[in-house]
Amino acid sequence: MFDMMYNDYLELVKQNGLSIQTVPIKYINKELCLEAIRDIGIAILHIPEVFIDEDTTIEAVMQFGIPLKQIPKDHISKELCKEAIERFKQASKEVAKVFNEK
Repeated sequence: MFDMMYNDYLELVKQNGLSIQTVPIKYINKELCLEAIRDIGIAILHIPEVFIDEDTTIEAVMQFGIPLKQIPKDHISKELCKEAIERFKQASKEVAKVFNEK
């Protein structure tokens, strides 16, 4: 039963990443969070803190150019900034701003 429900929620977030907000916490795992972010990067704002890590933050930046200001500061790494700059030239201004605030 759990697998069937989980698969339903997985398909739901693949279709609409923001629907992760409606998924019961017991079904949320890293895979579900990554799928939500792959659908719409801003979903990172709606995933549990425990799943915000290098993988999820880089995915958000890579897929949709989520502004670095949307990423929790303690999860901003050099690798994440490098990815943001490579993907989006405007990100270089944000990178400078983020590091000046630290």
